Amino acid sequence: MSTVGLNAHLLNLSASYRGAGIHRFIHHFLSELPAAAPQYRYVTFLNDVGMASPAPAMQMRYTRWHTQNPIARIAWEQTALPLAAFTERLDLLHSLAFARPVLARCPLVLTIYDLSFVRMPERFPPLQRRYLQLMTRYSARHAAAITVISQSTKNDVIEFYGIAPERIQVVYCGVDEQFRQLAAAEIEEF
Repeated sequence: MSTVGLNAHLLNLSASYRGAGIHRFIHHFLSELPAAAPQYRYVTFLNDVGMASPAPAMQMRYTRWHTQNPIARIAWEQTALPLAAFTERLDLLHSLAFARPVLARCPLVLTIYDLSFVRMPERFPPLQRRYLQLMTRYSARHAAAITVISQSTKNDVIEFYGIAPERIQVVYCGVDEQFRQLAAAEIEEF
């Protein structure tokens, strides 16, 4: 059975803006993946202990590093993660948010949500923008495959990074059951 590593250190389940967007995607991705692809063993690397394993095939590896802090997360991704990938004998590593460890020896899949830091650089603090620009470009060029959440992001990755279209797969976000058409009476009552 192949072992897939999942870098989920960006996951944050708090009831704040940090628990939205990418964090929600990662949470649902981890929750549904074992049922969608039961032929694999998963090792998930994360910091948020609020995320429990959704299935026996997914082992959780919680770090003691304070990876909510971006500097600590980057340090962990670039030092501890390659070592963990080697120790766990990963057949594949999936970096769930923009950046891969430079020293990872196994094949890697990268998820890119958007290139807003390229399209609207003025919206990002200078260090964050520079890191995302450099590491996302490097990671995309050195990934075995790339997943994106929209055709628009795929087009941007092709345009800005020169990645061949066949290396990029669009995987649309699912829709949580809470987002549904309500009955007219429920809308009126609201």
